[in-house]
Amino acid sequence: MADIDSMLSRSVSLLVFLLILSFFGMQFSVVAVTDSISQGRVVTRSDTIVSAVKTIVWVANRDLPLTSSSPALTINNEGNLVIVDGRITYEVSDNALSQNTSAILLDSGNFVLRNENFDVLWQSFDYPSDTLLPGMKLGYSIKNKKLWSIRSWRDVDDPEVGAAELKMDPKRPNELFLIRNSELAWQSDGAWREGRFNLMPEMISNYTFNNSFYTNENEAYFIYFLYNSSIPSRFLIDVSGQL
Repeated sequence: MADIDSMLSRSVSLLVFLLILSFFGMQFSVVAVTDSISQGRVVTRSDTIVSAVKTIVWVANRDLPLTSSSPALTINNEGNLVIVDGRITYEVSDNALSQNTSAILLDSGNFVLRNENFDVLWQSFDYPSDTLLPGMKLGYSIKNKKLWSIRSWRDVDDPEVGAAELKMDPKRPNELFLIRNSELAWQSDGAWREGRFNLMPEMISNYTFNNSFYTNENEAYFIYFLYNSSIPSRFLIDVSGQL
């Protein structure tokens, strides 16, 4: 294993990373603001009141729960993101081509590893958990050997891969398929038309949502954006397999 002190000296900010990350078996809390006003407290211009509700949209090691009391996220000597869990190191990314890398959490919720030229080497959007955010792809790329699907958690408190998955099939690229317990539970039934899939009339593009579907010989994917990016939105597959 690479020298821990050297690795930690190049670490990215855990404070930023953990805003979107939850490690099963280990929860982190950052108490910097409050969600309430107690009697006698004065709220000034420098104070902030934030809801206590947390929404987890991505989990790095959903099938590898941490076991040590002091895990750490860092960038190793090869320029890749890793989680150091005691004497064990988990690779989050494994394709860095430069040792001079840095990681940033974007406003979109995408956690990105990039080089000194700001080229994206790895991004969390390419490895969805149970949530599709605006700007994420749902589909596949034959050229890049990527499958963008969302998979349910095993339980409400366990982010390990569950029994339900929403995905596309390269053999039938114009449809969405919902698989539960290895069986087909639902499909979008036909091609994309007028901003939506068949059997999903409620997803039609409007003044709030901008839905798109792209397909060619190398890839096919659904993607959506919001015209007002300040509105929070997510597309979720829950533990029961409901969308």
